[in-house]
Amino acid sequence: MANILIVTAGLAGILNTSLAMASRLVNAGHKVRLASPDPIAKTVAETGIEFDSLEPDGLDLFWRSDGLRPWFRRVKDRTRRLAEGVEALSANRSVDWLAAQSPDLTLIDLELHDYVMAFVGAGHRVAVLTPWMSAQRGRGVPALHTLNWPGSSWRGAPWAIDLAWRKWLMGKRLRRWQDWLSQAGVTWPGVLQAHARRHGFAYQRHVDPNHWPIPFLYPRLPLVHLQPWSFEFPHDPPGSVFYVGPLIDSDRPALLGDAEGAARLTRLLDQRDETRPLIAIALGSFFPEQSEFLGRLAEVFRLRPTLDGVIGLGPTWRDVSSGFPANLRGFEWVSQPRVFAKADAVIHHGGINTCVEAASYGLPMLAYTPGVRDMHGTVSRMAYHGLGLIGDRDKDSPQTIAQCLDH
Repeated sequence: MANILIVTAGLAGILNTSLAMASRLVNAGHKVRLASPDPIAKTVAETGIEFDSLEPDGLDLFWRSDGLRPWFRRVKDRTRRLAEGVEALSANRSVDWLAAQSPDLTLIDLELHDYVMAFVGAGHRVAVLTPWMSAQRGRGVPALHTLNWPGSSWRGAPWAIDLAWRKWLMGKRLRRWQDWLSQAGVTWPGVLQAHARRHGFAYQRHVDPNHWPIPFLYPRLPLVHLQPWSFEFPHDPPGSVFYVGPLIDSDRPALLGDAEGAARLTRLLDQRDETRPLIAIALGSFFPEQSEFLGRLAEVFRLRPTLDGVIGLGPTWRDVSSGFPANLRGFEWVSQPRVFAKADAVIHHGGINTCVEAASYGLPMLAYTPGVRDMHGTVSRMAYHGLGLIGDRDKDSPQTIAQCLDH
């Protein structure tokens, strides 16, 4: 039995997959403890997994207050400002206590860089977790922000993929210099480099900016993708890269919503007419301003009155759904696995967990992605494997969306 510590952020994607992985490790006989600087204690408590709340970092407050100072004063005070930025990081106040738990293995969210550096610097055995598909630069594997896949067109040729990578990396270098100038010499990578020195982390050895993630990746550390290899583009990943998905828990705790909404969803799923196709709609939690696109989706269900739709809309769901037709039901939050188990198709925004879950339930997909972060790369893999269609979020009319659903 191993003593395993998981340090994760509270975003829905990484949190849901981390909880599912923790449950599997517990069922396999390991001792598992989860910790986070985000306020997720109530959510984790519902799973029965041991949990520790970590002190949130104060970096956002530091950036806001730092930006109020005159630029030339900030340049002059660069050394002091850099020290203040390092001191604001959460890991400085939590890593000693967490290390005292004597974990045999610590699994840390890739984007919690201060924890990765502090634990590795202290000599702990660490693997890095990511909810994304391949973010490493490799021959024939497009960067995650691109709507492209091998063989899709001339853009899918190896030379074109390599050219797109070079453009992306040049853009990253340019942004680093722009940030250095606009932030008067104290940037996020600079704070992390100073933090690495403080904790004895071999920054030059472990950090490589020449991959997709901003600011960098850790190619020398074990990298655990919380997604299935079967959803990936064909390539030969490095030996330090592992795919452990799909990680789907049908009984995962609710992140939003209330008992009334859950009961209403249960009645809808249990009592619905199963001769009517059910369309699950998942548009993510990062994009609250979607009224124009939601209006077009509502019109789709007016054009197709024989379809039923279910969509989670967040805290403003009552106002947003007030103009929906009767066959499109809005909720604050829906249990995605429960709805997918009853659905016939999915319209989604290109989120990796939604895409993988829909594929796991054998559901055809129609993707309307805003193209943020890894979403283009996710739907490109969906299209490559023949799992769904990619629509144009800005241009497709209700008639076009309805025709795609017919298809």
